[in-house]
Formats: sequence, structure tokens, C-alpha cells
Amino acid sequence: MTSADEPSPVARPARGRARRRPGSGWVPNQHGAWAMLLAPVLVGAWPFLTWRTLLLLVSALTGFCALYAVGLWLKSGRRARYRTAALVHTLVTAALVAWLVALEPRLLSWSWVFVPAVALSLLASARRSDRTWWNDIVLVVLGSCLTLVSAGLTGRRSGVWLADDPSVAVLTIAPAPFAWPPLGLDVPGAWERAVVLLLYFAGTIVHVKALIRERRRPWVSRADVWYHAVLVPAAVVWTLLGHLGAAGWFLVGVAVVLALRAWWIVTRRRDLSVKAIGVVEIVMTVLVSVAAIWVGAIVAHG
Repeated sequence: MTSADEPSPVARPARGRARRRPGSGWVPNQHGAWAMLLAPVLVGAWPFLTWRTLLLLVSALTGFCALYAVGLWLKSGRRARYRTAALVHTLVTAALVAWLVALEPRLLSWSWVFVPAVALSLLASARRSDRTWWNDIVLVVLGSCLTLVSAGLTGRRSGVWLADDPSVAVLTIAPAPFAWPPLGLDVPGAWERAVVLLLYFAGTIVHVKALIRERRRPWVSRADVWYHAVLVPAAVVWTLLGHLGAAGWFLVGVAVVLALRAWWIVTRRRDLSVKAIGVVEIVMTVLVSVAAIWVGAIVAHG
């Protein structure tokens, strides 16, 4: 054990990381979560990217920062250190969301999902259980729902609406939180894109835990490999029954790559750096996003 006056080269960066990790709550240190925000927003809107898409993306990013800062504040026992970041991020997010709601009141139809989910995640932070499986699943579901929200903000629709048929006025003049279908659910192909991303990001929960937090538990590593292995026949069945054509077979190929990645990285994790694993996951996210967009386009035009 080295003294505090003469820290070893190893001890010094370790303490530095410990100080930087919580920081003051301004910038989240959960780097994988950024992809879980960027991919759904871009995939849901593609190729109809508009300034509303950018506004939703900024809202999602500031919302994540607010969730992180408020979570740290709760987990720390409401220390003043995190109060400023929590307050600023929350106010900025509230202003951006209010702007979005003013543009598209049906956005409130998702409040039944987002409000309870955010409350559950904050409860997990208050109980210091924000790294648990169930909280990760809640955040993945939230991120995947952004795919539908983003699709809805593009203005695309299917079916008949109030302007065309007064008989459906009961749906459109209802208060926004009770509007049906919720924003984005009526966009052709949006559901399929959201499902692809949901299954992928759900797999990253198991994958990351197998590599880091649960690496000493063999059953988690097995679950990682088996989860991704099951996705391959599931993709084949979906391709055949859904008549997805080349897009479906591309999705099958991506599922195979994901399964091989899970098996290879789990078996060779001691030989891989965190940076290398991160690069692999960036490539996987891009491949999955392309597959989701392609499958959604086939369904929309089928």
C-alpha cells in the first residue's frame, strides 16, 4: 500500500477515474446509452429527417442527461453537488418537450409510457439499484419507443383521419393523452423498425453484463450466447412469413453476426480491451440500424 503523499502510477489514475466518474452530473458516463438514443430517433425518421427530428434528438439527449443527473442526486442522498445539473437539465428538457408538444399534441399520447418508466428509473436510482436488470429493460423499452415517436413526427400517416372522414372525429378531437393510436403507431413500417431495435438493445443488456458486471457468473455468458443464437431462426421465420425478401435475409445475416460476436467476445474477453469492444458495438449498431430501416421500408411499401 503506497502512501497518500507518493501514490503509485497505478493508484493515481484509478483515483482520478473514481473522481471523474460521478463528476457533477453534467455529462453521463454511460457511453453505450448514447447509441440507444441516437439510433431510434434516426431510424424512426429515416429518410424523412426534418428539423423536428433534430429537436426530438436534442430533447432525448437532454432528457437522458436530466435522468442521469437527477438519478445521481437521488442516489447521493440529495447532495447539493448534483442539484444544479439536475435542475438545469430538467428545465431545458421540459422546455424542449413543451415545444414538441406544441408542434404535435399527440406526443402526449406517449405520456402513459414515458412518465411511469422515468419514475421507475428514478426509483431505482433512489434505491441504488439503477444497474439492475429491470431498470436496464425499462430504459431499453423507452429508447425503442423513440423510434415510433420519431416516425410520427415526420408527418407520415396511414388510414383515414378527421379531415377525410368526420366519423372518426372521436379519435382526433379526444384530449391528446387519450388519442388513439399514439403518435407513430399509424406510420407504416415504424413498428417493425422499433421491434428490431428493441431486440438488439435488449441483447446488449445481457452482452454488457456478461462482459462486465456479471462476468463471474457463467449463466450470464451462456444467456448472452443463447439469446443471440435464438434471434437467428426468429429472423428466418419473420423473413419467410413476412415476405421481407432481401431486407429480411440481410436481417438474418446481421443476426448471425450478432450471435458470432456474442460467442467470440465472451470466450475471448480477457484478450479484448474495452475500446475494442466499444468499436465492435458501434459497428453492430450501424448494421442493425440499416437492417431496421430496410425492413421497415419493405413493410411500408409492401
